[in-house]
Amino acid sequence: MLVVEDEPAVLDMAVESLRELGYGTLAARDAAEALEHLQSGERIDVLFSDVVMPGGVDGIQLAERARRLRPDLRILLTSGYSA
Repeated sequence: MLVVEDEPAVLDMAVESLRELGYGTLAARDAAEALEHLQSGERIDVLFSDVVMPGGVDGIQLAERARRLRPDLRILLTSGYSA
């Protein structure tokens, strides 16, 4: 599972929680880093991404790009912002 989150404490908590549940995880701090993982040969079954991220590419745009790279990728988007 590739976890994408720009807030370091939230990223660490998400990765730790998923690992405790038995999931293999990769971490990315932004969309650019996530796309590097997605373009590699690494096995990634699920993209778990924050929606609101800095850097010009938000979680929805990342999901669209990820789907082009890996059409069968499962995607889960989340946000701590109610707006």
